[in-house]
Amino acid sequence: MVSATIYNKNNTIASEPVTTELTIEDPLKDAPDFYVLSIGISEYRDEGFQLKYARQDAACVAQTFHERGKGLFRNIHLTTLLDKKAVLANIYKTFERLSTEIKVSDIFVLFLAGHGRVFDGNYYFIPQDALYLNPDLFKKAILSDKDLVNLFQKIKALKSLILIDNSYSAGIFASNQLAQTLNCNTLEEKNALYRLMRSSGRTVLAAATLGLYGVEGYKGHSVFTYALLKGLKGFADFNNNGLLSINELCDYVRFEVSKITEKKCIYIQTSVRLTQGNSFAIGCTEENAGCGK
Repeated sequence: MVSATIYNKNNTIASEPVTTELTIEDPLKDAPDFYVLSIGISEYRDEGFQLKYARQDAACVAQTFHERGKGLFRNIHLTTLLDKKAVLANIYKTFERLSTEIKVSDIFVLFLAGHGRVFDGNYYFIPQDALYLNPDLFKKAILSDKDLVNLFQKIKALKSLILIDNSYSAGIFASNQLAQTLNCNTLEEKNALYRLMRSSGRTVLAAATLGLYGVEGYKGHSVFTYALLKGLKGFADFNNNGLLSINELCDYVRFEVSKITEKKCIYIQTSVRLTQGNSFAIGCTEENAGCGK
């Protein structure tokens, strides 16, 4: 309801008010919902797996995606599984719940921050409650690439983005010989991640790193997450249209990670990427800066 009254120059005489009804459609009526599942594990049950930044990274990524999604999506749904909430059973339970909520037209982002490991050429993500007793038992307590693909396929959203921030701590995964580790494990890890990407059917960007630098971090985050947050802050908007597409974001993260590690480390960290389907907007550049300052 809108009402208007006209006054004379001295505001001493007023007209009869004119009232009318206006119907304004919700500009986001047909916009999709935005779902973010952010998993970050710093405090593992196994003392040998502890990380420094994964939990904080996952919390900041979820918050920043929420800020950037305002004005672009009808509703924004955040789910964070941090440390003890990121046990194997709860990860499965969360995907089951989201599979009943997310529609084909919605947009889904998954962020994984924690230990990733390659066994026998296959990629595995390690939940919080996994204990290393022996290799065979350990594989049963963690998420294989096949397990992850099955979870991804439960999500109906045609537009999805998967972000994997791998880290290795000291503990059982450390190498005593840096040269041997760099020459062997990096290629194996990249190949395993690429197979996971192809099987997922989704756009995937993953940090392929031995963790030697990621453990130390960069400005309070892993290098990969720092670049991601900075890109979401607006640095990835290469065409300056106020929107952040997944292609722009992936391009920016790969460039920034390589640039930072080339300057700060003894090796260049690269990110493995596979884009499947058309690019789409994942956020706006006009909101607050979020955690990536």
